Amino acid sequence: MEFDLGRVPEHTDYLVIGSGFGGSVMAGTLARKGRRVCLLERGKAYPPGSFPRTPDGMAKNFWDPSNGLHGMFNVWSFDHVDAIVSSGLGGGSLIYANVMLEKPAEWFTQPMPGGAVSEKWSFDGDDLAEHYSAVKDFLGVDTMPEELAAEYSPKTLRFLDAATFSDAIGREAKYAPLAVRFRDASGIPAVGAPLRRERYGSIYGNPRRTTCRMIGECNIGCNEGAKNSMDHTYLSLAHSKGATIHVRTEVRTIALLEGAPGGYRFEVSYVEHPDWADGIERDTSCVSVRKIQAKRVILSAGALGTTYLMLKNRNGLKVPTTSPVGERFCDNGDHLGVALPVRDTQDYAANKGPVITAYREFETTPSSDGVWPPVRMYLQDGGVPTIMVWVLKTIEVPGLVGGLLGAGMSYWWQRVTNTNDNNVSAEASRIMSGSPPIARSLPILAMGEDVADGRLHLNSDGVLVNSWTPEGSQAHFIAVRRKVNALLRHLGARVKKNPDVKTTRTITVHPLGGCPADTSQFNGVVDSFGRVHGVPGLWIADGSVMPGPVGANPSLTIAAFARRAAKKLLRESVDGPPSEPQRPRIAD
Repeated sequence: MEFDLGRVPEHTDYLVIGSGFGGSVMAGTLARKGRRVCLLERGKAYPPGSFPRTPDGMAKNFWDPSNGLHGMFNVWSFDHVDAIVSSGLGGGSLIYANVMLEKPAEWFTQPMPGGAVSEKWSFDGDDLAEHYSAVKDFLGVDTMPEELAAEYSPKTLRFLDAATFSDAIGREAKYAPLAVRFRDASGIPAVGAPLRRERYGSIYGNPRRTTCRMIGECNIGCNEGAKNSMDHTYLSLAHSKGATIHVRTEVRTIALLEGAPGGYRFEVSYVEHPDWADGIERDTSCVSVRKIQAKRVILSAGALGTTYLMLKNRNGLKVPTTSPVGERFCDNGDHLGVALPVRDTQDYAANKGPVITAYREFETTPSSDGVWPPVRMYLQDGGVPTIMVWVLKTIEVPGLVGGLLGAGMSYWWQRVTNTNDNNVSAEASRIMSGSPPIARSLPILAMGEDVADGRLHLNSDGVLVNSWTPEGSQAHFIAVRRKVNALLRHLGARVKKNPDVKTTRTITVHPLGGCPADTSQFNGVVDSFGRVHGVPGLWIADGSVMPGPVGANPSLTIAAFARRAAKKLLRESVDGPPSEPQRPRIAD
């Protein structure tokens, strides 16, 4: 399929903005039932084989259209946290590590910001149970077969063995559920075997896809098509059912329509980023704007993108002044430990196997004086694709560096861009020489429950600002670092002193919150189905609706939330009045 510009319709029933886990599931679920759906994605399409692999290609694989960059990685830099998100057809599924863990049922209760009082989310595991199962079935979630781990992924076995230490409450270490194809057409585990075409076809036509080649490139785009990302699954389904899907199309404004004919409630303006704009610096604020009208709009641009659009278009959408847009930001407790080898012959082989293959869930015991509450977290093995070694070599690793695999790109990017040169091939060539310990290291990924006390807002220049700091989540980060260091010792790795939590700058690939869900318009921007309080017909389905950390990798919970929202949306007539958000429950 060709993704030509200029074919966005002037009218649609359902307009989906963004193509990540939320937008793709919404589009696929609605289109499957014959609804007229249009989806807009600002980034490019990436068929198998199109993800860059050269240092020069990686240097340009960032998102900043004003500087001629239309790549996949979008780095948001705030005072105390950097967030790495994705721009491209499939959103975050293009660069995530494939993990499909459910949020544990007991984790839907969490401490409130600023105090020890706990609160319950407006939706829980029972609400999502059906949708968790449906999403996993559709994505073909599987664990890596043990025979493949034994032959191709030695880091998995080392992690599973080292993670058995029992110095705190914890469940057994397990293989991670992954949205990756490990088995051939006959169901036999195989590496690089051709895959059968899906029954709903492919949005890319007839691409060649194979089973996982075990080369650890999940986080920089899977060129084999072994990853069941949103473009290969829900977006292909949506396309097969008649949805119109448009790339390189960036939304600028969203406004309510008053008395428009045909029942269209919203007018959305957007700009197009044509192929010829690659590598060309231009003032994108002067690009001509096009418009589309819709009866329903679903915002799915991610926690940062959706919140930015809601803040920017607050007046045009007539969002109530009491709506807490921008509140409850958190980074899902993301943290990175690095198992550094102590001997020249020691190699953790992190470039073999998928990026994440195994995990263990932990809960610490509370301190006897009650000062430190119990802390819940996940530890997971990480991976380092060979092409990324040159990026990681630029990081000063202090034992624990905030973020996940690829997080070093933020520091690298800031350091390199101080020269105002977007092409870093010469820099990449310099740092790729040799084989320092970082090239033989093993990332240890941690996540859990930080405190959702961050606030996103626009400054006087219209730039998104984030107030979140790690200081409010000291209990979490201190406990996580201790647990990671214990695992590093069991891996026989070097353990370095950790920096002070209060002065640490963190990096996340799991930004959450900004448009939190709650049944009250005073505590939430949306209700538990994603309906925006005070703006009938506007829905949100992405990580921004999470009122706090998911704890586990949030992709599955976001997708399940979106499917539940889509099922609710299907119950109302698109030509009738929009359904009203839930009201607060009245206590007996």
